[in-house]
Amino acid sequence: MLKVEHLTKLYDGKHGCNDISFSLEKGEVLGVVGSNGSGKTTTFKCLLQLLLPDSGSMTLDAEPLTFRQKPLFGFLPEERCLYKDLKVYEQIELIGKLKKMSSQQIEQEMDLYLEKLGIPDYQDLRIAELSKGNQQKIQLICALLNDPQVLVLDEPLSGMDVLNAQRIKELLREESEKGKIILLSSHQFDAMEEFFDKVLLIREGKSVYYGKEEELRKSSPIRYISLISTQRQDYYMEDGVVQQSVSGNTVRLMMENETKAMKLFRKLLKTEELNSFTIELPTLKDIIRENQLL
Repeated sequence: MLKVEHLTKLYDGKHGCNDISFSLEKGEVLGVVGSNGSGKTTTFKCLLQLLLPDSGSMTLDAEPLTFRQKPLFGFLPEERCLYKDLKVYEQIELIGKLKKMSSQQIEQEMDLYLEKLGIPDYQDLRIAELSKGNQQKIQLICALLNDPQVLVLDEPLSGMDVLNAQRIKELLREESEKGKIILLSSHQFDAMEEFFDKVLLIREGKSVYYGKEEELRKSSPIRYISLISTQRQDYYMEDGVVQQSVSGNTVRLMMENETKAMKLFRKLLKTEELNSFTIELPTLKDIIRENQLL
């Protein structure tokens, strides 16, 4: 278990992270969500022993985190931290040697992850020749190379198109199923929330919510109706409709609560021919927007 209690690291007395607490079992994924400057990166750097906290405690399997446990963590930073003049295999080999891996181990893991990420023949390309998305893949390989227990990933989908974002997500799912603890921060949290077992929302350095992602979604009275109808698109006058958005033949309605959503559902079944109709919990993005949590 990774356990963080009352972690505080402040710059000029206010900026940074302030009284942050969470715990994660093996295989759990924590979505760390916050705007720029909210304290996400400071929290990560304290975990990675890159910053010394002002107060609080951090333990892994009941042992206080020290510099000795740094190899147990894999880190993907938001910024590109690659030597652009090196070839791909040279960059990965450098990181592997710093992590005290043998040449055979480095080659095996490099080949495995290059294949999984769809770039098996890129070993001899220079980092500068790669797209931003492929550079991000190399950074991810460097984070995974020595099979760490904890992954700290800051904006893992940066620079990714849809296909490569899916590759990244499939790989992260595999790593979670192996038992790795994953902390994941992304501005594209609507694309990543499917992975979150727990969510930590940080605003101005402080936690505004920590808990299970599903419980946060269920706690909102708001429900959403998505429907496809060729008959009409003007549902905003129906009882309980707070907001309506239309895309082609698809209409999405924000409803005050589940009771009024079900009432409208029964009414429309009687009066209209619907091609599709679903009642959904709000997404994480919906809740953050509705409650101005960030």
